[in-house]
Amino acid sequence: MMKTSKNFLSDIDLSVILPICHITNNLSRCIHSLLIWNSAHVEFLFVLDRSLISHKIQIEKQLKKYQAQDKRIRILYSEGGCACAKNKGLCEASGTYIGFVNSDDFVDPSMFEKLLTQALCDKYDYAYTGYQTILGDATHKKPVQSDLLDTPYSLGTRDLDYICHYIANAQPAIWQGIYKKSLLYKNNISFQEYLAPYADLPFHLEALFAVRSMICVPEHLYFHQIHSTCESQKSKKGIGKQHSTTSDDRLFTYFCVFDYLDRKLFTMNSQRKTDCLQLVKVATHRSICRQIAPVWRHEYKKRAKNDLYNNISYIQTICLLLKDCLLRVQ
Repeated sequence: MMKTSKNFLSDIDLSVILPICHITNNLSRCIHSLLIWNSAHVEFLFVLDRSLISHKIQIEKQLKKYQAQDKRIRILYSEGGCACAKNKGLCEASGTYIGFVNSDDFVDPSMFEKLLTQALCDKYDYAYTGYQTILGDATHKKPVQSDLLDTPYSLGTRDLDYICHYIANAQPAIWQGIYKKSLLYKNNISFQEYLAPYADLPFHLEALFAVRSMICVPEHLYFHQIHSTCESQKSKKGIGKQHSTTSDDRLFTYFCVFDYLDRKLFTMNSQRKTDCLQLVKVATHRSICRQIAPVWRHEYKKRAKNDLYNNISYIQTICLLLKDCLLRVQ
């Protein structure tokens, strides 16, 4: 059960969680982009993971300098990795909505203001925007085109078929949207630390399985840092970024991720959500099969086949894919 030290009676509309789990030259760039938005109704939770950072004293001094200039900043501490740091932020968050930022990345100064405005206009469960990838310095930006920024999402939707279509086709990045905190707490959604470094995917999917309404800001307002040309090329093909630079047997962790989600959905007894997860599995396994090293590919394909057809037959899967394709052309 997720524990929180904060109640829901707060004048904070948004909590932005920044986990700091490794040394990065881009931390100042990230923080500056956040603090430009001059709102008294946002808090910034900078979570310093003491177990992973060798220069933690130096970084802590840097964070305290920012805090002295901006009282919206709260400095928190965790030990155990990025999933643990994010959970610490979740437990301490005061806002009605919760967002995340990677310490290597940065945001358009208007991003969170626009997301929050859209989310609050009709109390949507989830609001998101598009993002751009950055290769090298910030002058090489490229918008990601497959993030479903058109109608009906730009107008807001409560249609569960379209929500399922979004889950199955959009990039599962926790940092391009904001989640209603009450939805996360009510459904006891947190980061599964034993699934690190792939804990973002089950968190994001669990949250979206609980979502009943969503809206988007049809712009590319988040800037995601890519550290190599290889990563940039692979990120175009997969549904996620967490495995984009990995090609060895660590990718088998995704079977643990899907096993966890299968067990969660079994307790929900929802065929719609099971069907939606099947579409996510198809996209994920297809992506990984393309990039995993040849020495592991045969075994991965064998396990992927078993995973795909454990709960849903081949014919049912084809029908789901066809139905999803029809939604794309509407």
